[in-house]
Amino acid sequence: MAEHAIAKFSGHFLDNLKIKSDMVRICAEHHLNVLNIIEHEFWPVGYTVMFLLAESHFSFHSEPENNLAYLDCFTCGSSIDPVKVLEDLAQLMDAKVLSKTLLHRK
Repeated sequence: MAEHAIAKFSGHFLDNLKIKSDMVRICAEHHLNVLNIIEHEFWPVGYTVMFLLAESHFSFHSEPENNLAYLDCFTCGSSIDPVKVLEDLAQLMDAKVLSKTLLHRK
């Protein structure tokens, strides 16, 4: 079964190194297998990072001028709960989850 969780966070997302570090930590805590990380810093602010996972992917895109971030975590064929991944990341980032949706993919 494949599950795809998407979420919108509010918070302060200006420290790109911390964002990436927090995501690495969450991947380790949830036993997600990171294959590659791609990131881009926008000028003057903003950040996107994509984790390519053996299970699928985990991404983050900030809109810091509005204190928002958009995330998704897609897992395929694993027992990992992508909603829990996003909730744990929000807690680690001291962010508020404004919305979250879980899609079951076949």
